Amino acid sequence: MSKSNAEVSEAQQALQPVLQSIRELQRKIHFPAPWWLDVIQRAIQYAIDEELVQSVQNEISSNYKQQTNKLSMADKFRDCRGLQYVLSTQMEELKNCQKLVRDGVKNLEGPPSQEVIQAATICHLRPARLPLNNCVFCKVDELFTDYESKLFSHTVKGQTAIFEEMIEEEDGLVDDRLPITSRGLWLLHEYWMVLRDHVSAIDELAMATERLRVRLPDEPKPNPPVLHIIEPHEVEQNRVKLDLGKLWAVLTCGHCFCNECIAIIIGQYSVGTQRSAIKCAICRQTTSHREISYVFTSETVNEERDIPVNGSHSTKVEAVVRTLMKIQHRDPGAKSLVFSTWQDVLDIISKALQDNSMVFSQINGIQKFQENLSAFKYDPNINILLLPLHTGSNGLNIIEATQVLLVEPILNPAHELQAIGRVHRIGQTKSTIVHRFLIKATIEERMQAMLKTADRSHTSTSMKQDHFASL
Repeated sequence: MSKSNAEVSEAQQALQPVLQSIRELQRKIHFPAPWWLDVIQRAIQYAIDEELVQSVQNEISSNYKQQTNKLSMADKFRDCRGLQYVLSTQMEELKNCQKLVRDGVKNLEGPPSQEVIQAATICHLRPARLPLNNCVFCKVDELFTDYESKLFSHTVKGQTAIFEEMIEEEDGLVDDRLPITSRGLWLLHEYWMVLRDHVSAIDELAMATERLRVRLPDEPKPNPPVLHIIEPHEVEQNRVKLDLGKLWAVLTCGHCFCNECIAIIIGQYSVGTQRSAIKCAICRQTTSHREISYVFTSETVNEERDIPVNGSHSTKVEAVVRTLMKIQHRDPGAKSLVFSTWQDVLDIISKALQDNSMVFSQINGIQKFQENLSAFKYDPNINILLLPLHTGSNGLNIIEATQVLLVEPILNPAHELQAIGRVHRIGQTKSTIVHRFLIKATIEERMQAMLKTADRSHTSTSMKQDHFASL
């Protein structure tokens, strides 16, 4: 809140000198009657009123743009009396709008009351459906819009309204080319924005410190309802919704979010020049994407470790076998395809599967190709098929399978897509899952990172192979 309070103070200090200059100018140029009224009276006195009216109309028609479907200012008067009436009414309306804007902003000064904060929350900060635009801040915004429309309704052709020409310099000063009255209006609007953001900061702090709780027995039921106060019968359903599950993300500030929420925050609310960081939804501290920690509960870890793998095998082979065992444990009828670039790797995996009494089929050449493929497709006892990438990624239709295991990174993305396409294709009615196996801190991790980078930049296959050759 100290940052927000400082912004309010700075905006107020920037506004005061300009308002003081406006008051001094008004005292210096104070006349009993407007200068243009004296001009009109002298024109009538010397019988040149028709020439004055014609000159003003020509000036308006030639130099100022006319708004579509709206009567031109030049068409609103025919003589000097009409010109005097138009000027008097326009200036009076402008003066009244200016007073309403200043009074409206002045009423917003000082610490906002709880009623003001609650009204802004319901109106536009956290509306139930669409913004209502009926709080004191929104009403003052409408006064600004009305004042601006009257002040800049007639602008020179080819130029935009002064509001759109205002350029804020790096040091925060308004462009000195602007008239003092326009600078005052601009700074007044900036002051209003800071006051509005101050209420938003107070509401954000309240959201960060509020905790979900049950309504007390003697506590009246809030009207309108508030999200953080629930009824006793809603406890169980909220416990289910607030459960982070077995996997969640931890930010550098220590706050935790479920993986689904963190994916939404990363996808839609990333910040920074390269959108490579996010702000915590609770404390607003910034965390880069790389610093997000993904946590697996001990229950999940223990569940994986509880599945024993017989035999002495490498880390990757053991992971592949454990994944296949886990798939069969969770979904006994699920069929899995295991792809590898090298036939020797598939032979090692087949030995590990035999050590763990897992039934599988393997395609390792032309002999018995169709027989082994049909056995995998139609035999309910065979749920694993080992396929070399160069043989099994082309032309086969194996929609009976729902799991694809890629034992190592595949250099050619087209081959990888073709391998996955054996399962994920027309006719598939079930969800398909792809499992990739990478050994951390090895060349495989670097290869996978390069493949992702090359895919994003749409580089050619030959360029990718040159990168891999330099590893």
